[in-house]
Amino acid sequence: MKKEDLARSFKVWIPRIIAFGAIFIFMAIMEQSFFSTSNFIEIIRSVSVYGVMSCGMLFVVLIGGLDLSMGAMAGLCASIMFVIAQNGANSLSATLLGFVVALAVALAVGWLHGFFITTLKIPFFVVTLATKYILYGAIPLVTAGKYVYVRGGSPIDKIGTSRIFDTIPILVVYFVIIALVTWFILNKTVFGRRIYAIGGNPTAAGFVGIKVFKNTNIAYMLCTTAACIGGVILAANNQQAGTTTGNAYEGMVLMAMIVGGINLAGGQGTVSGVVFGALIIGLIQNLVTFMSWGDYLKLVQGAIILIVVIVSVVTHTRSMRGKGRKGRKLLAKVKAEAQDE
Repeated sequence: MKKEDLARSFKVWIPRIIAFGAIFIFMAIMEQSFFSTSNFIEIIRSVSVYGVMSCGMLFVVLIGGLDLSMGAMAGLCASIMFVIAQNGANSLSATLLGFVVALAVALAVGWLHGFFITTLKIPFFVVTLATKYILYGAIPLVTAGKYVYVRGGSPIDKIGTSRIFDTIPILVVYFVIIALVTWFILNKTVFGRRIYAIGGNPTAAGFVGIKVFKNTNIAYMLCTTAACIGGVILAANNQQAGTTTGNAYEGMVLMAMIVGGINLAGGQGTVSGVVFGALIIGLIQNLVTFMSWGDYLKLVQGAIILIVVIVSVVTHTRSMRGKGRKGRKLLAKVKAEAQDE
């Protein structure tokens, strides 16, 4: 990494480090049990579900889009899997079949998102907002208007409540794996470079031979896949699925993205930012719990997000100097790769 790139990255991370450190120090002063291993594990466990979903949302945000239906998608996929598993006596084969069907539904919805947005030119906000309500409406049809429960010891129960070495929640492992896979796709594959190029300038990306429609479809399908996985592990951890599963989780995902410094206009954002944002949100929730500020959770979250965004905008504007040159180099690289195909 060149010195100027390193300097810009350092400037972008300053407000994040300050915010994290301030919350950490305040928690340490106010509550001694904050430093317990069990509390740290609980913080990471609590952010794992929307951390997984945030990794999927990152693909869509990088191309300049957004998926407002993630929470509904999570709830529907969890409900489909639970119903099929329950009808199959909660056997392993029925559970696997349920997940495959749920994943197929998620991929189909993701493809439709891409089709409506790129081919029919419908704004992503309208498409995903409409899908959100359609999917929420479909959940009672799948569950017959009831919550679906699983018994302890079943395959679904193990998916959500197992612990590695009797200490680390399995949800944390899912989050780490998804984050690593997302990092690899975005940093080590041609598709990842094209995602950044499309988000930086979709028109220019099309001119250099990048298939915007195809890559946009893949981005939305990856997003709905992450929503499906997030919904399944959330419901498995709670041992139930129904109309409230995943409800409003897209809001938590967006908060993690904003606090993590992801540019919602597209073209700029990292997996490390997503992970950091999720952890900050987890720390805030933990702080509110310890301080018995439950009634003021939304107020505290909103205030901190606003402060982080204001500071980030200032530092981001400074760090963008020289980005045009870097963007042209990226477009030249993906153009060469497109011509080689």
